Amino acid sequence: MKSQLKSWCNLHKVVIVVGLASIMGLLIGWRDRRLVLYDDVGITLRYAYRLAEGHGWTYNDNDQTNGASSPLYTMILAICRLVGLDLVQSSRMIGVILYAGVVGVASYIAQKIAGVTAGVVAAVLVLTSSGFRAEALSGMETVLSVFLGILVILAIMKERDWVAAVLLGLSLVNKLDAGLLVVVVVFAWWFLRRAFPWKQIVITVGLIAPWFLFSWIYFGSPLPYSMTQKISGENGGGLPSWNTWWMFERLQREGSLPLVFFALVSILLFPFISKSSRSYAASIMVCLTWPLLHFVAFSFVDMGDPYPWYMGSLYVPLAVAASVAIAKICSGSRLISETFRVVGILTMLFVVSGLGLARWGGVGQVINVVRNGHTVDSYEAFELTRYQSGEWLAQNASADEGILTWWGWVAYMAEQSPIA
Repeated sequence: MKSQLKSWCNLHKVVIVVGLASIMGLLIGWRDRRLVLYDDVGITLRYAYRLAEGHGWTYNDNDQTNGASSPLYTMILAICRLVGLDLVQSSRMIGVILYAGVVGVASYIAQKIAGVTAGVVAAVLVLTSSGFRAEALSGMETVLSVFLGILVILAIMKERDWVAAVLLGLSLVNKLDAGLLVVVVVFAWWFLRRAFPWKQIVITVGLIAPWFLFSWIYFGSPLPYSMTQKISGENGGGLPSWNTWWMFERLQREGSLPLVFFALVSILLFPFISKSSRSYAASIMVCLTWPLLHFVAFSFVDMGDPYPWYMGSLYVPLAVAASVAIAKICSGSRLISETFRVVGILTMLFVVSGLGLARWGGVGQVINVVRNGHTVDSYEAFELTRYQSGEWLAQNASADEGILTWWGWVAYMAEQSPIA
């Protein structure tokens, strides 16, 4: 009877914490939804619109350029168009819903590994991350990438290998940079099973193979046009010299370095977590190595410009790892406190000073968002001029007049006109 009561209480704790985290994510996401989504969203929306209208995977008539770098997201939006939904509103709402989903799943993973404290801390860390919230609500595919990635981590924690393999395949269809996640998950599977995960890889490859084959036949290459242009330097943009420290500097400006510190502290706790559950340890392994690999790749590979959405995959897995570390230290475990007494004291100092101060601004932003809604900054106001320019051209340009533009919103709003 006592064990059943304890199990019932634990279940309800999980439901309450995760439920509240998700509701807060939905509220904050709804209140902070952008007036104008990122300009690059317009490019994806043009592909989705033309796909839904029967023009094929094209930007212009008779043009087979693989310009939509997120096929899965584009197909989801095309379905929204087919059922009669507005594409801009659909993109905005997908961001809000998936943002809430990411908060809830991150809180659940942390709570299962290290208890209620970890679940609460994970939710707070994600909700107060202005960097992640901006990218999640930007209208781009970033939040879908993170949502699929965090579900992969959840599947590993639950030891649902085939589910994780399916989610990995979908992640690759969404964005090819999910290949970094595939690498770390393969190592996590090997850690769990002590054998190379051939079956899981076959499932993942089986899901991505149809898109690769279609791309090769239809476009002539499975690689997105934007990727080949950025890496080759032929996109006409970029910087004279690539700053390999740009990601670190951005994390520093956002006050996210204490988050990274706590995530790294979880490495010290890895042996203890592994004794408790190898699947929990494998989940923490992915939470650490996925953002690390992403950080290294996008720091050293010149992608034209240090676009903020390249940072999107870092915040949430680091928040999960950091929350586990904080909860384990705060729990006062005798084994941990005796073994890592000095580390524990230093970490607690960082809890009070570093992470507390860094996140206080984020808390203030969240309160302001809930009270007053989204604040339009100068760059978003500039994005509005692009959007309005597209509206004007849509009303005044004839269908046979070509429009020379780099801007996504102009291309989407004037969807009947060819874009040069």
